[in-house]
Amino acid sequence: MFRNYFKVALRNLLKRKVYTTINILGLASGMAACLLIVLFVRSELGYDRQHANGDNIYRMVLDRKYPGRSTSYSIIPQSIGAAVKAEYPEVLESTRLFNFGGGNFNLRIGDKQFEEKNVIAVDSNFFRVFSAVMLKGDAGKALMRPNTVVLNKTTATRYYGSVDNAIGKTFETDGNNNVPDVFEVTAVCEDWPDNSHFDFNMLISTTGFEFARQLNYISFAAHTYFLLNPQASAEALEAKFPNIIKKYVAGAVQQAFGQSIDEFQKSGNGYHYYLQPLQKIHLISHLEAELKPNGSLTTVYIFSIVAIFILGLACINFINLSTARSVERAKEVGIRKTFGSERKALISQFLLESVMVSFISSIIAIGLIALLLPLFNQLTGKDLSVVNFFTPLYIAYILGFTIIVGLLAGLYPAFVLSSFKPILVLKGKFKSQRYGLILRNGLVVFQFAISVTLIVATVVVNRQMDYMLGERLGFRKDHIIAVEQTGVLGGQSIAFRDEMAKVAGVEEVSGTSALPGQGNFFGVTFQVQASKDQVTGRGIITDHNYAKTLGLEMAKGRFFSKDLSTDSLAIVLNEKAVAEFGLKEPIGARLTSPDGLFNALDGTPHVYTVVGVVKDFHFQSL
Repeated sequence: MFRNYFKVALRNLLKRKVYTTINILGLASGMAACLLIVLFVRSELGYDRQHANGDNIYRMVLDRKYPGRSTSYSIIPQSIGAAVKAEYPEVLESTRLFNFGGGNFNLRIGDKQFEEKNVIAVDSNFFRVFSAVMLKGDAGKALMRPNTVVLNKTTATRYYGSVDNAIGKTFETDGNNNVPDVFEVTAVCEDWPDNSHFDFNMLISTTGFEFARQLNYISFAAHTYFLLNPQASAEALEAKFPNIIKKYVAGAVQQAFGQSIDEFQKSGNGYHYYLQPLQKIHLISHLEAELKPNGSLTTVYIFSIVAIFILGLACINFINLSTARSVERAKEVGIRKTFGSERKALISQFLLESVMVSFISSIIAIGLIALLLPLFNQLTGKDLSVVNFFTPLYIAYILGFTIIVGLLAGLYPAFVLSSFKPILVLKGKFKSQRYGLILRNGLVVFQFAISVTLIVATVVVNRQMDYMLGERLGFRKDHIIAVEQTGVLGGQSIAFRDEMAKVAGVEEVSGTSALPGQGNFFGVTFQVQASKDQVTGRGIITDHNYAKTLGLEMAKGRFFSKDLSTDSLAIVLNEKAVAEFGLKEPIGARLTSPDGLFNALDGTPHVYTVVGVVKDFHFQSL
């Protein structure tokens, strides 16, 4: 019976080649778009799933409250995690990650020098919290000693030729007092998965690091993670964090700001600590100092809805085309029913045709995906591969997806076409308008409504992209070339800058710690002298020529002077900072740094003078 159904279905499809081609291409396009989005959504939902204890790992983060506003940070004071573990037994492990300011790390192997990226300093219990595939070395002991390093497979192979050769090897870095620090490779692990909210090429043990041992309860430095007891409640633990502030943070606030914790909080300041589940960080966290750019749960929802709509449009198109041929198929149904065919047999026949079209469409859809995937990866920043479709699990998924789509698209036509009464059809009294006309018209209206909605959304997104890539950024970006890591020149960096200015075609040269769009505009807190109001914002260190090179406009005053002795304690604000400080006359205002970041070596606070106000420009990603 099935063999007969198959032959009839194939004959019908081949007989109506134009109709079949339109149906297949329409369904294939919808399926390709849907499957592409499914690949993206599965990738987004699969972050940080490789850890054995992933369900019980949480990151402690912070909302830092300031008068009239607050800023959220993914880094917290480095001693808070240990305090929480000491106070509450539900915390089995507390471990910290210190990012090396974007990952630039200079090292020497023999007479060769290298610059490594994605270098993170971690506590010795890192592998008791996070799971890794160890290729060589003992995960439990690899980071126990000072100056020990764990490399990933790619880095070990790049430097030492193979994983086996890397173990026990050493490299040097610039240490204190011109004495090089020597680091030993104690383990090599498999490359960290891309679908993780942080990545590394090299892990350096914090054991022996002086800064890691210093007590710090108010300055933000460490990404801190907890491994909780499986029976522990993250919400219950969060509710206890105010006790940590009273016991550990209050004294540091009194010492740094000259206020009790109650006075500090009454003035609008404060710390609100909370936990983020590890496996949700990628989709829910968009805080300051994230280790990697994260995704968006809203984007996942929107993409999923769009995928359903696109597939729905393709199925509706299939339904409309099928029911539009109802007059032609009605004669076939009438004759077959006259010869004794039952309705359920006709339904099976029509559904089989629909599933066959769906099956052929799915094959074409995978071909379309193979063609579109490079462009899609470029658009989304992913590294998705069509190879994913050829695993047993994905093949099963696609077969199930194909059958479901075929049944959904063919269900209504099958029941409508099989319901025709043979007597009326054969007498010529059948009129197609009587069958499904209202539904077909409704489906067409629905198609147009969804299509218009998606087109409008596309136009909006396109205009937003034009804005983000446009000229209204507040600085000049064309014909600007950045030479990175000139800091390694030390005292010769100024001479390098002066020599570059002599090169033909070079109009301006400036040195800076960050360019617009980079993530290393560091956090800095200042307060107006003789005032307790503080403002924490973003800052850079730069020279006198920065504004001229980037075409920044001055709103008031001037930019830095070339004479360093004149402006050694000068500061330039933007218009937003002036508003935050509430300065009616900013030029000449005196600022100090209460967190000690810009104090003298002996701890004496420097007093900075505002010499200019630059017009606001976009220094972070839009």
